[in-house]
Amino acid sequence: MGVRQRLLTELFLLRNRVQDMAAQRDLLIWQVRASVRWELMKQWLEGRT
Repeated sequence: MGVRQRLLTELFLLRNRVQDMAAQRDLLIWQVRASVRWELMKQWLEGRT
């Protein structure tokens, strides 16, 4: 395997890792938003009764 090929492989792996991290962050943000929305809805329902 040449140096250039190894470099390209490294870059490819690094890019995949960064994409995974971004996906995990998006998922975390989505979970936080969902739980906040649920809390607000719960409070609103309790306030009505």
